[in-house]
Amino acid sequence: MSSKSTLVPFGTGVGVALRLLSTPISPSSRVREPVKPTTGRVVGYFPSVKNNRSIAWESQLEQKACYVFEFSPEIIKYREQPLSIYYRLNGELLRYTPDFELTLLSGELIYVEVKPGAKLQTPELQEKLGAISRYWKEKGLQFLIITDQELDHPILQSNLKLLRSYLRVKCDAELVQISAHWLKQQNNPIIGDLAAYLNSLNKVYSLLAHQFVLTNLYEKIQHESQLYLQEKNRYENQLFSRGFATDIE
Repeated sequence: MSSKSTLVPFGTGVGVALRLLSTPISPSSRVREPVKPTTGRVVGYFPSVKNNRSIAWESQLEQKACYVFEFSPEIIKYREQPLSIYYRLNGELLRYTPDFELTLLSGELIYVEVKPGAKLQTPELQEKLGAISRYWKEKGLQFLIITDQELDHPILQSNLKLLRSYLRVKCDAELVQISAHWLKQQNNPIIGDLAAYLNSLNKVYSLLAHQFVLTNLYEKIQHESQLYLQEKNRYENQLFSRGFATDIE
């Protein structure tokens, strides 16, 4: 996925306050409470619009994963520390809690471990994760390991941070309709031109945040960014898919 050279940063000011209805999660909704910040460990909460509450993350990689989950149309909701399982390894019964549970549009559940790729090189961890993966397969469920290879895309993360502020801004049907009509009449529609047509850059960002119009999120969002309407099978739309990360044997 290519990245254009940066031209002019375009409109990072946000005229809307991101005030989530961050209802504290019920203690019964996750099997353990998030770890507390310590020296050298950064933890926090991701204000999720999709879940209408704050999601606890325990590493910067997990925070980046939350951004991807939040903007992935295939994922309708997600939660952290969802449950614990007991699996067997070398004759021992061991406990494991996945980092996230994803609920897809199809209703399917996927359990996710977020881990730096370098840590996966240790034979002990590979053996452990292999046993956990076999447990989920026996239950007919998918288990994914997501690493920095999938998540460390600074431009993508920057774009998602910009657009997250607009997830709370609703796009009415008239705005969606006139924007789609305008795009269909253009040969190479770009953000700057649609913002001029709507007399509002914020409306364009809201349309992008809700994916009524799309742009390549792996390229920096700016005045010249090309726009297009929703189309199937465009990789730009597939921030998360079944092929996002490979499962482990």
